Amino acid sequence: MLLNCTKHIASSGVPLYVERIPGIESFSVAVVMFVGSADDRSIGEEGLFHWFEHAPFRGTKLFPGGANEFDARYGRHAATCNASTSRTRTTFVTHTPMQFWREGLLFPMSLAACPLLYDEHIEAERRIIEKEKTERTSDPMYDVHSCISEHKFGSGHPMSGDTLGTDESLQGMSSNTVRRAHIQGYSWNRTALFVSGDVSLEDIVAEVDSFIAENPLSELSERRTSQSYGKVVFKPGTITGETKTNASHLNICLPLCFGTEDFEERAAWIMTNAVLGHGMSNPLMHDLREERQLVYGVGTSLSFGPNIFEFAVHADTRTKHIDEILERVDSVLNGEVARSSERLEWVRDNIRGAKTFIALSTRTSLQLVQRTTNLFGEPLCYSDVIRLLCAVPHEAVLARLDSLASSERQRFVFKGTD
Repeated sequence: MLLNCTKHIASSGVPLYVERIPGIESFSVAVVMFVGSADDRSIGEEGLFHWFEHAPFRGTKLFPGGANEFDARYGRHAATCNASTSRTRTTFVTHTPMQFWREGLLFPMSLAACPLLYDEHIEAERRIIEKEKTERTSDPMYDVHSCISEHKFGSGHPMSGDTLGTDESLQGMSSNTVRRAHIQGYSWNRTALFVSGDVSLEDIVAEVDSFIAENPLSELSERRTSQSYGKVVFKPGTITGETKTNASHLNICLPLCFGTEDFEERAAWIMTNAVLGHGMSNPLMHDLREERQLVYGVGTSLSFGPNIFEFAVHADTRTKHIDEILERVDSVLNGEVARSSERLEWVRDNIRGAKTFIALSTRTSLQLVQRTTNLFGEPLCYSDVIRLLCAVPHEAVLARLDSLASSERQRFVFKGTD
């Protein structure tokens, strides 16, 4: 059964989420370290923990040749490795053929636990991060998203910084600071492992326990999920700015209030989000695009914390359409289409039907387990997720639409050059 994880606590205390898929020929691993850019300024400068998305791939104690060594041995068999950094976590991922499952497990663990972090590694990655930052900042929407983040979280909040840091912090980052950040930030107390493949739980546990015993990390405060850095204070009102393109950008944020551990409450908000923004015929797309040609596309999103809880509508348009779009969003929230039982039943059918298009693979399994963890706080069996979502009653969706329609807004309006 897809996404039917077994949870096991290793002798070190690290939680392992293991899905065994009999007969599968691939093996996938995600090592999640609950440390990210929000921790930067507790140790050094902005952008600090992003370096661990880069520098460990230059070499680790177990794989001195780093990613090049991994690729030379296993990339020829289509194995891949990667890493990503967010505000609250850093994730190391590998996908390998089954015959290399041990290496597929140990390589991302070594990236997290025992990177060499030589001076020459830091200097080489400094130049690469410079190129990454140049590419990122050349995006005409970069300043828009930076402004939204700064106003939403507030200056000085740990979540407000740029993951890549500033030009000054990038140039000033020393090798010693990076190595100190690993000691003061990385811990097995802040780690979770997600594994998918045709390997027994016993074999995986044995490898994990052995590796952790041989590669101890600092004993730090425990984190088994994304850390709270202080909930964001919602500030209603309108923030205005300009874009560097013809397009104007709108971002309308509405606060949510719910019990963060309540699966049913989260499911109700997920379904409300889907009712408004899922599918080609969703109410927002139908009203703003098909009926009035105000946008090319419009999207919705949910943020479930632990630092921010909000629903958002976002769209690109022309300056002359801004006021009408703001009005039409309110009309859609109060409209008959979004509030009809037929629309909710369409969403339920879509969720049930989507399962038939999910290809059985360890890569997909890993993506789903991380996705459900983000939504519900822990991995859930995919069939349980479907049942949970489809059981949300119409009255629950109506109540949340009422809440969104009556709540104060935080509007970000960036006018284009047209």
